[in-house]
Amino acid sequence: MTNSLVQRLFDIDLWCVGAAHFVILLASFQVPYRLRWKQDLQQLMPFNRKLLWVQSAIWAGVIWESRSSLCDCRNSSSESDISVLPESS
Repeated sequence: MTNSLVQRLFDIDLWCVGAAHFVILLASFQVPYRLRWKQDLQQLMPFNRKLLWVQSAIWAGVIWESRSSLCDCRNSSSESDISVLPESS
């Protein structure tokens, strides 16, 4: 395998993993409705309810930030900035 082929495979894999993050993010918006959390959350104390929403927002932010990291990697100025494998001899 040549270095450029390996880099191309890593590039494709990185985009697939990034797309999977968004699929998970979109599916996570359905979880409260599908599991009927509205009734369950009404039984929680207000502080615990807010904690749950904060945790959900943090995870959504992490997934969203991974998108921007993926785009920054794509716009890198040189190939050596994104090189993962050592040079082959």
